[in-house]
Amino acid sequence: MRGHALIRVTALILIISLLAGCAGAPAVTTPTPAPPAAPQSETLTAPPAGPVTLTLWHRWPERFAASVRQLLDEFEQAAGVHVEMTYQASLHEALSEARAAGQLPDVIAMPGDYLSLAVGNGWLQPAEPLFDPTMLDETYLPTGLEALRYQGHLWGLPLNLHTQTFIYNMDLISEAELSAATAELVPKAQQYQAAHPGVWYLVYPARDDVYFAAAWFYGAGAWYAREDGTVGLNTPQALSAAEFIASLREIMPADIDLTKADALFKAGQAAITIQGIWYLAELDAAGIRYGLQIMPVVSSSGMPARPLVAADGLMISSQCQRPAEAARLIAYLTNAESALRLARSHSTVPANRLAVQRAGQEGLWVVAHYAHQAELGQPLPATPYWPAVLPVVRDALEALWVGQPPVEVLQAAQTAAEKRIAGLR
Repeated sequence: MRGHALIRVTALILIISLLAGCAGAPAVTTPTPAPPAAPQSETLTAPPAGPVTLTLWHRWPERFAASVRQLLDEFEQAAGVHVEMTYQASLHEALSEARAAGQLPDVIAMPGDYLSLAVGNGWLQPAEPLFDPTMLDETYLPTGLEALRYQGHLWGLPLNLHTQTFIYNMDLISEAELSAATAELVPKAQQYQAAHPGVWYLVYPARDDVYFAAAWFYGAGAWYAREDGTVGLNTPQALSAAEFIASLREIMPADIDLTKADALFKAGQAAITIQGIWYLAELDAAGIRYGLQIMPVVSSSGMPARPLVAADGLMISSQCQRPAEAARLIAYLTNAESALRLARSHSTVPANRLAVQRAGQEGLWVVAHYAHQAELGQPLPATPYWPAVLPVVRDALEALWVGQPPVEVLQAAQTAAEKRIAGLR
């Protein structure tokens, strides 16, 4: 990418490399799964004799799926296991029908935030009996594993991670003008905007987007909804986050939303925005010279901002007749070499520690940056209560944005969220 942006992230890449080395980075070879402690499939019928064929269902885009198919072809040659890979446009509907018919695929590629639905419907079997715990901890980033945990079990292996970070226009702002902590963000923004009329310091959908706001709530030590249904909106930690979000009204357009933030940043009328790695291709197309910054420390807690982290998981179905072979398959697709090849071709963010280290060594600084941001983030909770709370949080953000007192807003949000969750129990 850009010259001095590379210099800026050199230290970050070195840190990631050192951390990976201290963690005992595994070899590039596919980890050997431990044998299952007990039969994991729903049926006790003996697996069929003869050549092994595994089925994998997914919803990957065509180009990405083609890269995975190349990896599967190599796996077939090395392991002697044939893999039939099938795109399912309506994956959940297809899985429901297959479960009822006793014909679930062996492996399912699915985002971790669907775990409560998948586990509740009996589509999956726990993954931890098939893998050595030490191997898991040494091979994958903790946030990737945690994003695939639910009800005390790990339900798959993480392939790629998705999160957000600060992106800045290098032609509009210097590194010295960036904010390291939330307490200095508004003062720096006011100084910047006074010196640069017509240019906003920071734009993102602060007015109504619950996913963007999560970085400040979780970084402050608050939360939306936990797996057990407890809500953390009416807490001192949440109040600190809400007060910070309310303060952003002073430095952003009153009608800020995702569309407007995007338009302002691409038009060179905003210096900083918040987005995922996918957004960078659009900035390249727009000719914007960008740099990346780890999101600021939340001053009230002294902890980093914690943007949400979603994981693409590879999971073994509850009806899989060949769990050991399926475990070998998902370990292969998530090993360092496989994950790194996907990162090179598709700018994905690996959950594999060694793949992240090697990405930094190869100069894939964008991938390394987003991986580090994901390490600091909050795994997207796999709980059926999460969707019930999101509308409440959105209403709270909108109330903050029109000037309602944060204390009153959060009290009302806590009550509303608890009522909605009680209706689901």
